[in-house]
Amino acid sequence: GSEARAAAAERRREEAEARAASVEAERRRQYEARAAADERAAAAESAAALALASHERQAKERERKVAELERARAQATERERAQAAESERLRAHCSTLEAAAATLRRR
Repeated sequence: GSEARAAAAERRREEAEARAASVEAERRRQYEARAAADERAAAAESAAALALASHERQAKERERKVAELERARAQATERERAQAAESERLRAHCSTLEAAAATLRRR
């Protein structure tokens, strides 16, 4: 009888160890799954931050180009205005010279 009791106790001890090992394995699996999920979330956050930074850089670059084009357009408009004024001045001068030539011809 004592051998049977000893064998039963041994069996119970082995079953308890197997259960403990199983619980530990499940705990480890859950921990690793959480760690992997955290890692994926951190990577996604990092990728989003990089994308945002890139987007902001591109937006700034576009704004800079727009400002540059607007400056160039303003300068061109100013040049056209100056040329128109110069043309007008030359036309007026020509009119004066033509009038003077007509006066001289009449003499």
